[in-house]
Amino acid sequence: MVEMSIIYAACVAGAIGLLFLLPRRGNRWGLIGAVLGAGALGAGMLALARGSNASGDHPDVFFYVLSFVAAGGAVRMITHPRPVYAALYFILVVLATAGLFVQLGAEFMAFALIIVYAGAILITYLFVIMLAQEAPDDQHPDALLDYDATAREPVAATVIGFVLLGALLGVMYRGTNQLPARAAHRSVPDAELAMLAGKVESTLRDADLMKDSETIASVDPAARIAWVRSPSMENPRVVELPADLHVANVDTVGVSLLAEFPVSLEVAGVILMLAMLGAVVLARKPAFAAAIGSPHGFYVGEPHRKAGAP
Repeated sequence: MVEMSIIYAACVAGAIGLLFLLPRRGNRWGLIGAVLGAGALGAGMLALARGSNASGDHPDVFFYVLSFVAAGGAVRMITHPRPVYAALYFILVVLATAGLFVQLGAEFMAFALIIVYAGAILITYLFVIMLAQEAPDDQHPDALLDYDATAREPVAATVIGFVLLGALLGVMYRGTNQLPARAAHRSVPDAELAMLAGKVESTLRDADLMKDSETIASVDPAARIAWVRSPSMENPRVVELPADLHVANVDTVGVSLLAEFPVSLEVAGVILMLAMLGAVVLARKPAFAAAIGSPHGFYVGEPHRKAGAP
C-alpha cells in the first residue's frame, strides 16, 4: 500500500537524519539531519492521518501536537551532548507522552508517568550525572568528555531503533481491530468491586443508600448488590449498587499491584535504590583517588596530615 511505503521511506529518511544529528567531533551535518528528520516525521504523520481517515478514526489536533513534541524531544534527548540538557528534554518527552495517555483515557498511567519518571527516575539520573562527571577546569570550562562528545555505536543504534519503529508504525497503521482477538480478561464486569469495600461504601453513602452507623459486609459484583450491616441488625440487608458505580483505571491498577504483584513492586523499589547507591560508590572512587594523590588531600590512616608535614 502507498501509505505503508511512505511510512517505511520516512523511517529510512529519519534514520539517516538521526545519524547525522548524533554527537561527534566537528559535526557539520547537523542542519541536514534536522531537515531530514523533520521531513520524515511530517511524512509519517501524514501517512498515518491518511490511513486513519480511510478507517474512519480521526485523531484530533492535540494528538499530532503531542506526538511532534514527544518525537522532537526524544531526538534532542539522545543527540544533545550535554547530559543535563538531555535529562531536561527527557522531561519534555514524559509530559508529552502523559498527554497522549490522557487522550487514551488512561489517567493513572499519565500521572504515574509524571510522578515516577519526571520525579523519581529523573532525580536519580541527575544525581548520577552530577556525581559521575568530572568538574571542568579553569582553562577548559566548556570541554566535553569523549563519551559525551562522540556517539559510541551510532550506526548500530540507529538501525536497531528505526527497525523497531517501523514495525510499531506498521502495527499502528493496520489498527488494533485487525490484531488477533484475545480471551476476555475477566468474566464478571467490575469484579474488583468485591475488594473495594471503601469505594462501594462511599458511593452508597453519597446516594443516601446507607446510614452513618452501617458498614459494608460483602459485595457481589455479578449480582450488583451489597450486604450492609449495623450493630442493631441481626442480619445484613441487601442494597443494590448504583448503575454509575464502576471500576476505574486507577482502581484496577491498584488492585493488580497490591493483590497480585506486591513482591514485584517492593523488589523494583529495592533495585532502584541499589542502582542509585552503586552509582554513588562508583562516582566517589575517582574523587577518592584524586584526593589521595593531591598535595592538599589526605592519606589513608592519616586523614588530617597534609603533604610535607612532619
